[in-house]
Amino acid sequence: MRTYRRFTCVHRSIACFLAQKTDLDTELIIFNTDVDFPLELDDSFSESDKSKIRIFNNNTDYVTGFPYDNTGALTRDAFTHVTGDFFITWDDDDFFFPWNIQQCYDGLMRKNVKAWKPRRSFIWLNDGRDGPDFVQDNYV
Repeated sequence: MRTYRRFTCVHRSIACFLAQKTDLDTELIIFNTDVDFPLELDDSFSESDKSKIRIFNNNTDYVTGFPYDNTGALTRDAFTHVTGDFFITWDDDDFFFPWNIQQCYDGLMRKNVKAWKPRRSFIWLNDGRDGPDFVQDNYV
């Protein structure tokens, strides 16, 4: 998960991650580019939860040595810390239901593909609507 000065979003995303219902080994990599306000896990997290969440406070592109100027470079550098076989882009402002990780894994295994996403997703648009709506993905 890439983030910069969005503590509330990070807090909610961590809660979504910890609520995942799966027997798979999982990890959440948080790549915080705000080094003025570094993130760390406090003592309210169990040791088990802490072992699944790794935080990197870094604003320097691993390739160029300069501050990040695009999300692609952030994703590339965060990916260098992945220890598993699969990768889900988990943005700090995303909300994931507790079955998300298992659903993604099952979709990959069932279709034997390298990338997968659900045919329909919830989305909450900033267009004055009172709540979320379904969006249909015609590319699946």
